Amino acid sequence: MMFNFFTSSLLFVGLLSAKLGSVDGLCLLSQPRSSDTQYSRLTLRDVYSPRITNPTKSTTWVVGKSVIVTWDLHNMPKKFTNSEGTLLLGMIKKGSDGEHLDLDHPLATNFDLREGEIRLTVPHVMTGNDYIVVLMGDSGNRSPAFRIENISTDI
Repeated sequence: MMFNFFTSSLLFVGLLSAKLGSVDGLCLLSQPRSSDTQYSRLTLRDVYSPRITNPTKSTTWVVGKSVIVTWDLHNMPKKFTNSEGTLLLGMIKKGSDGEHLDLDHPLATNFDLREGEIRLTVPHVMTGNDYIVVLMGDSGNRSPAFRIENISTDI
C-alpha cells in the first residue's frame, strides 16, 4: 500500500514538472489512503528542485581530482523542511531513456541543500562524455551530460 501512495505522489510531481518545466518552491499536500493507518494526518511537504549550475555540458572532470558541484538557491522555499541532500552519478546511454544512476555508490550524502555546493572526489570510472549528476532531496534535478576522463591505466 505504501508503495502505491509514494509512487502516485512521485508520478504527480514528475508530470507537473514536465508540464511546468520546474517545481521549485511547490508545496504538495498529500493525503494517505485510509488503509495506511500509520499516516493519520495530512502531510505538508516542500518540493524543491534546484537547477544544477556546475557541472555544465562543457565541464570535464578527471578521475581522482577534487571538484565542486553547485546548484542555484534562488527559488528555495522560505520554510524548507527537508534539506538533506544526496548526489548521484549517472550516465545517459544512447537509445535509452534512463539515467543509469549509481544508487549503490552516491557521490555525497547527508549534506545540506541550503549550502548550494558540495565538494567531492571524482570516482574511478571509465572515460566518457555522457555522465550526469542528479541532486536528490525532496525532488531530483540532473545536470547536463558532461565528460569524465580517466587518465590512469587501471580501468
